[in-house]
Amino acid sequence: MRSDLIYFDNAATSFPRSRRALDEMRRFYNYCGNAGRSGHSLSMNSGEAVFECRRKLSDHYGCETERVVFVPSATIGLNTAIRSLVREGSTVLISDLEHNAVLRPLALMHSRAEIKLKTFKTDRFSDHKTLSSFKNELCGDVSLVVVTHASNLFGQVLPIELIAKEAKAAGASVIIDAAQSGGYLHLDVDDAGLDAVVLATHKGIGAPFGCSVLMFGKNASPRDTLIAGGTGSASLSSNMPEGLPDRFEAGTLDAPAIVGLSYAMDEVDYNVYDVFSLAEYLRDELRMMKGVELHGESALALPVIAFTKDGLDSESLAAMLNERGVCARGGYHCAPLAHRAIGTIEHGAVRVSLGKHNTLDECRRFIDILNAI
Repeated sequence: MRSDLIYFDNAATSFPRSRRALDEMRRFYNYCGNAGRSGHSLSMNSGEAVFECRRKLSDHYGCETERVVFVPSATIGLNTAIRSLVREGSTVLISDLEHNAVLRPLALMHSRAEIKLKTFKTDRFSDHKTLSSFKNELCGDVSLVVVTHASNLFGQVLPIELIAKEAKAAGASVIIDAAQSGGYLHLDVDDAGLDAVVLATHKGIGAPFGCSVLMFGKNASPRDTLIAGGTGSASLSSNMPEGLPDRFEAGTLDAPAIVGLSYAMDEVDYNVYDVFSLAEYLRDELRMMKGVELHGESALALPVIAFTKDGLDSESLAAMLNERGVCARGGYHCAPLAHRAIGTIEHGAVRVSLGKHNTLDECRRFIDILNAI
């Protein structure tokens, strides 16, 4: 790996990952069994480590411990949450910024006439206008609202607490896709009245791949499971257990990845003004750069920036940056709705996304490299 590498792809996955988390994962492999599957000491060691991580997450995000569910990815978490909370024949309302992990399962259900699907428009600079658009679409047959906390394409943060308040008053359940915001923005599941929140922990939290998190709110009544199988409990029943988290944790948990997440959670720090300041520096520099256009600028955003450069399609530009030691992402970022919302659906955009390990020197070098292309 190049020593002068500039890693600006933290919206896809954080880099470098927590050294302590990786070290503890390696150590854990030497004394772990299969959590919840046996009564011997190695299995119990795993069970205790899994519970400790579950407890940390419940304390941090304000939900009941047993309602923290471990899932292999945020996509599976979102599919599970949707399947467990949707009411067949009703309407599901989403924003115009949703990731394909939300759009595709709902579009599939819509194509099968299982649900109706509606979208509300977001405004880049006015939460009031976003909320007004949401309320205009929140008709009586909306039973479920699924909203991203922050856009994975350009970082815009949505007013999820206000959206949730209106949705709950209308009798709708609320799922929040916090894949992009986890580790950058805090939220409280139960205080905000959320029914489900999904984290992609390998992003802002800095955990390894293999373990994401689905949290159900205290008043949620999840029903259908996405996957059925062994849980280590209620083994004589042909049905999945009713109790959480077992109902939604079929199959063997990735206990080492959960241990990595546990230690990464110890390092979550919301004093991240440095990385937000670096993002503002980059935005200012990109605005002044000839031939470069920023897309999706908003009043409040994560350190995630989308831009294009005259005469170059986004994937070609990302490839040129890679040749010069810059890790960025071009294309459509699994977010066609967001590209339509900001007018980049024809050619996509290059996304640069910063993390807590990035520096001002890297930002300056990036600007010099982009200027030279």
